[in-house]
Amino acid sequence: MPYYLKSIGVLTLTLLSFFVHAKGERYGGSLSMRNMNTDVHVQGESKASKMPQFGLVHTRPIDENNNRWRWWISAHYLDEQLTSPKSYIYQESKGLELRIMPQYAIASWDGVTPFMGAGVSLAYQDYSNRWQVDEQGYKYGHQLEDISQLDAGVLFNFGTAIKFGKNPNSHLQLVPQFSSIFPMNGNSVGIELSLSLLF
Repeated sequence: MPYYLKSIGVLTLTLLSFFVHAKGERYGGSLSMRNMNTDVHVQGESKASKMPQFGLVHTRPIDENNNRWRWWISAHYLDEQLTSPKSYIYQESKGLELRIMPQYAIASWDGVTPFMGAGVSLAYQDYSNRWQVDEQGYKYGHQLEDISQLDAGVLFNFGTAIKFGKNPNSHLQLVPQFSSIFPMNGNSVGIELSLSLLF
């Protein structure tokens, strides 16, 4: 991915953070595993299972009694190899994804706050080193043209904020989440498991 795209992603996340006004802003990192199919122009479906993503997160504390809802803003970087069982295309994907999602606290139990949320995502993907492959996965023929595409999607998720400390606004928080991803460009529905550490 071009360097300027990474810079834009970091700058966007920083600027958006100024619009989230609440007591005790939280920043952190996330690691997620995604399983979904991706349509890439006319070449058919490319399947990537357990696609790892690393991200930066900006949010605020969430609690049933204090801050019942919050914004979850995150930027994710993706670098993965993709294979297509239908059209036998191999390609490498690099992308940057931005997510904005309001989340709502369902309950609170002694430092544990389950929540649910829904939001949108916007991703830019570069597909390079593209080759036709045979049924055994061996490359042949001429290298295909590199392509790029912009993807948008809708997210629904459920998770839990685990707070280390008696204060509901405790600084150190561990946040496991399960998300369903519904791309708007015809891709298959994906699922994702993530773990974030907030400070």
